[in-house]
Amino acid sequence: MKPGFQWKSILTVMALGWLFMLTPSASASSVDDVVDMIVKHVVKYLEDQGKKELFIDQFKGPRTSGGRLLETKVREKLKASGVEIKADDLEASWTLEGKLSTDTSGRSAIVAVRIELFDNGRNSMAEFTKRFRSDPEVQQELAASLPEESSSIASNEDVVGVLDGADDVAKVAATTVDNQSRVEAATGVSAESTPTKLAETPAESARQAVKIRNIPTSLQKDAITNPSFFADGPTRVRASSTSGFGLEIRASNTEVGPFVPVPVEDKGGRAFVNLQQEQFFEILVFNNESFDVGLELRMDGINTMHFAEGATPEFREDGKWLIRAGTQGAAIKGWFINPARVDRFIIKAEPDGVAAELGRPHSIGTIQASFFMARSPGQGPSQFASLFDQTRNAVGRGAPTEFGGTMETRVFESGQSLASIAVIYRNPTPPDLPPADLAP
Repeated sequence: MKPGFQWKSILTVMALGWLFMLTPSASASSVDDVVDMIVKHVVKYLEDQGKKELFIDQFKGPRTSGGRLLETKVREKLKASGVEIKADDLEASWTLEGKLSTDTSGRSAIVAVRIELFDNGRNSMAEFTKRFRSDPEVQQELAASLPEESSSIASNEDVVGVLDGADDVAKVAATTVDNQSRVEAATGVSAESTPTKLAETPAESARQAVKIRNIPTSLQKDAITNPSFFADGPTRVRASSTSGFGLEIRASNTEVGPFVPVPVEDKGGRAFVNLQQEQFFEILVFNNESFDVGLELRMDGINTMHFAEGATPEFREDGKWLIRAGTQGAAIKGWFINPARVDRFIIKAEPDGVAAELGRPHSIGTIQASFFMARSPGQGPSQFASLFDQTRNAVGRGAPTEFGGTMETRVFESGQSLASIAVIYRNPTPPDLPPADLAP
């Protein structure tokens, strides 16, 4: 079989599998919902001004680089809408900036999205924001996605969207949580077992279900307000002392190695690794569980499958690496391009390779690993999936970390992750910008 044909077949299977994904609740406002709204209003404003061009500055996130996910999506969709994206603000008529902030005053954590448009004299275009906020569709989305306790956010006139879906909040806020251990402790049943009744009566079952489904919401809220991680030795990170999943970052001054483990530091409850400019790095993944998992590995909120050749948009957004049971240090070395090639991870002020398409990195870089149950076809849903109504999931292909031109079929129980681990690092200052301590 020709390699090209094999990859095409894989993508066909992947695309079909995604048709069976559970859709988010109607009230949830996702990253894509907010991006679509931003693009719609930016395009309309630029058309009214007679100039469909602008520079997109950073969408800054809360102590992470998760805002880069929205920034990248906005850039891609504006390009697709015929807007010319300028390389810098010196030659642009307009500059679009974004800011993301978390709010934990309600029962669940949310992320408020603010944007601002400036002209080339650095004057804020208040008219643009006013028109944006007066759109009935925007007002309806805000009303639907804001918890009652957090409704004061809507009074901020520069807030144009709110992310309230747990998965999207996690991508942007880059939280470290261990859902699996807490759920197993509450139920007394292992996550990978077949679905088991938790109570004898329907009423008690309903009470148990509500209690269990609130666990990830509570853990995520805690992870934002009081971030923490478990240091498994000087270089390895786990979400908790009982979690079976771990990460280790290894770095080298050359592409061929040797790659040396980087010590982990505690920075305000967040795992930090000190990577240096021009260093190559790789991510070692550990799975001490008795079952396979699908790993969504994100850099600054962007899936490492983002540049997969010939892939569906769904695969580029939510594609996974296959991490087998008992794996001890599988190395993920770069952005996935195809089943036989990756583009190496490297720390650079001015990225090259595929990463250059994402624009300039933020001052803080984020590595986030989210682990999902991976079942063999025909195996049926796990106990963990049944507890969160994830009984229909995506049949697709995952890339084994030791892949050599092949992919493997699994049923990925997407939706609620078993655990997620976030590691941050500091990017070098771009050459044409002043150092942080000299910047105005």
